[in-house]
Amino acid sequence: MDEFFIKKGHAYATAFMYLETGRIIHVCEGRTVEKVCHFFEHLINKGLEGQIQMVCVDMHAGYHSLVKEYLPQAVVIYDLFHVMQHFGQDVLKAAVSSCARSFSQNHQQKLVRGYRRQLRKSSWFILASDSSLLKHADSKTYYEEIIRDNELLFMLQPIADLLRGIWQAENEIEASNRLDGVAGLLDEAQKKFKFPAADKFKRMLTKRAKEIVMACLFKGFGTKRLERATATIKKRI
Repeated sequence: MDEFFIKKGHAYATAFMYLETGRIIHVCEGRTVEKVCHFFEHLINKGLEGQIQMVCVDMHAGYHSLVKEYLPQAVVIYDLFHVMQHFGQDVLKAAVSSCARSFSQNHQQKLVRGYRRQLRKSSWFILASDSSLLKHADSKTYYEEIIRDNELLFMLQPIADLLRGIWQAENEIEASNRLDGVAGLLDEAQKKFKFPAADKFKRMLTKRAKEIVMACLFKGFGTKRLERATATIKKRI
């Protein structure tokens, strides 16, 4: 299940997909608990609650609570896409600003603006998977040099692969160890650079650790397929 906007900043809807077939099974107006709970009540009225083994949700706190209330036997997992999205927006974006501020202390403002753009592109290279980077092989070396020249970004760089590794892990122990590795790097960044974004992201991961680790048991399932479907829905509205 995932929310999507109908009119940006104004109206939202929530969609539900049966992940094994990719079929949208329900769309409701709104994203609040009060709006979304009616679908869960419908499942119970149909006697289907016992057949649902897993529900994949984004990081919306209300969704997790709804699933545990109405489908207590179901496993709740978070998908990689939204965790990486938070890493990019909450951590790497703040790191880019921090590195740009450091650069600005010894350079003219005109140079700073251009360098900030290069830092932002470097952060994209940190987030990108190896398959995506193959398309940009000529630029990869250049941006890797920028990352190496900025110690904070360099320290954060391994986190992206560690996060991806959680969803690829063979078992919960391996996934948990990789999550611990992420937490350790975030701790280092916080202590060495007084970087509060690292601590905030770590606390978010720790709070949701069970649902993140359990995702390794359901490989190939996530909300990305649903998001492609909701993009089609928006075009038809």
